[in-house]
Amino acid sequence: MATPPRAPTADHLGVYRDVLERVLFSLRKLPPRIDRGPLQRAVEAALATVTRLSQSEATLDDHRALLDELAARVVEARAALSSIEGNRDAATGGARSLRQIEASVRGYKERTVDVIVADQHRPLRRPAP
Repeated sequence: MATPPRAPTADHLGVYRDVLERVLFSLRKLPPRIDRGPLQRAVEAALATVTRLSQSEATLDDHRALLDELAARVVEARAALSSIEGNRDAATGGARSLRQIEASVRGYKERTVDVIVADQHRPLRRPAP
C-alpha cells in the first residue's frame, strides 16, 4: 500500500509566503512610472492561496486544486514581473525565486498523483483464503 502524500509542511508554506512577500515588498523600489497592479494582484492572490492551503484538510481533490491554483498564481506573478522593464536585476532574482516555488508545488502535486495511481491498484478486499 502506498504511503499517503503529505501536505506541504508549515516550513514549505512559510518559505513560499516569505518569497512572495519579498516580491511584494520589492514593488516599492520600482520607479513610479511602472504599473505595479498586475504583479501586486498576482502575488496577493498567491499569498491568499498559501493561506487556504495551510488551512485545508488536504482532501486529495481540494488539495490538488489548491496546488494548481498556487502554481497558476505564481506563473502569473512571474509573467508580470518579467514584463517590468528598467529593473532587470530585481526582476531576474524575483523570477528565479518564483520559478523555484512553482517547481516545488508542481513536484509535490506529481508525487500526490503517483500515490493516487498506486492506490488504485490496491485490492479493496482481501482475497479469500
